[in-house]
Amino acid sequence: QVAAQDRTHNLAFAGIWDLPFGKNRAFLNNMGRIGQAIFGNWRANANLIYQTGVPLAAWRSWEFLCGNPLAIKRDENNWFNRDRNCYRQLLPFELIQLPARFHQIRSHTAPQLDVMLSKRFPFGDRYELEFRGEAFNATNTPLRGDPPSTNPSDPQFGILPVQQLNFPRNIQLGMRLRF
Repeated sequence: QVAAQDRTHNLAFAGIWDLPFGKNRAFLNNMGRIGQAIFGNWRANANLIYQTGVPLAAWRSWEFLCGNPLAIKRDENNWFNRDRNCYRQLLPFELIQLPARFHQIRSHTAPQLDVMLSKRFPFGDRYELEFRGEAFNATNTPLRGDPPSTNPSDPQFGILPVQQLNFPRNIQLGMRLRF
């Protein structure tokens, strides 16, 4: 049986790009000191993370009669088949074999992107000031909670909750002095 923490697919992509402007770079390499200080030698980083959702708990005391519960157009209001005619409530002590959780019905997930832009300002032989601007969840993509999946007669059955599980976009600015 699939574990409650199972995330079948995990994808992480990280990239660093030294922007091609400034001294010893492809473009604008002959700027003066002020131009170099403003436009030269910037660095960009990006992290893209995607992982599948965790399996949802199986509904108990109900039998699904309509084949595949995912054979519908999925959206936030229909995470799986909500048609009340597809569910039959089991009689007390009626035997049916259901797994503790579904391997095919998983919680909501979406790619998350973090970006960073930084620049170092060297001065003197020993000192360097670094400026960093970071945006976590830069695309402001929400991760939603799990839909209630235990009682098909519940009006919220199969609907993703409105609340967001992850942080909305966070922007952070910082400076670091190296000596």
